Amino acid sequence: MSTRREQILQMAGKLAEEPAQMPGPDGPVDIIVREMTGSQSQTFEMSVARGLENVLGYLLQNVIVDPDSHELMFDAGDRAALQELGMAALKPIVEIAQRQSGLSVKDLEQAKRNLLKAPAAV
Repeated sequence: MSTRREQILQMAGKLAEEPAQMPGPDGPVDIIVREMTGSQSQTFEMSVARGLENVLGYLLQNVIVDPDSHELMFDAGDRAALQELGMAALKPIVEIAQRQSGLSVKDLEQAKRNLLKAPAAV
């Protein structure tokens, strides 16, 4: 029988997922929004606090998953492009990520404001 410690550690990598859609040129594109890990969430929060650029792109890169492969769809090179998507498309995804990962409204609002400045890449 496994101990409580082992039971908890067995949960590493088992992240909450929720089906969603984003607009595409030929109609809606199915995606999965996956919860961020503790370390990803910490990096996001620290990046927001430091006012780094592409923070919203970092968030999106780490939560948008291909429903077929269950792999992340984007990498660090896509962060700036992800931030150029319209907020109407991003808002539902960000709201799911916020709920799943416990992100603060304050951090998300700051990340949106940081879209206007670009001191250094995350």
